[in-house]
Amino acid sequence: MLPLMSLKSRLFRYRRFVFLMAVVAYFLVQALTGQNGLLSGLARYQEWQDKKNQLAALDMHVKEMQRQTEGLRSSHLNLDLIEERIRADLGYAGPTEQVILVRPLPQETPSSGGEAPSPQP
Repeated sequence: MLPLMSLKSRLFRYRRFVFLMAVVAYFLVQALTGQNGLLSGLARYQEWQDKKNQLAALDMHVKEMQRQTEGLRSSHLNLDLIEERIRADLGYAGPTEQVILVRPLPQETPSSGGEAPSPQP
């Protein structure tokens, strides 16, 4: 019975060591392969670069919008900029400009038999 008792006492003594080694191994695996692990660092770096480039593009867009709206403030009125915005957004023309309206050609239908469209007055 003595050898069985010594085996149990040895197992009991090493049980704490085996448990601690299992916990350490778990955390090492998580440190390498987990969501924030060392092996996912390249993906995080690439995502950081993408966000940095996106931020730079948005900063340029904001600066462009600020430049465009600077001339529309009442303290600094730029008539050329206002005229440009009116022409682009509302379709207005200047008093000395000539506007030529072009009527689109009628669409040829398959039932017309290939006949030429009649001239419109």
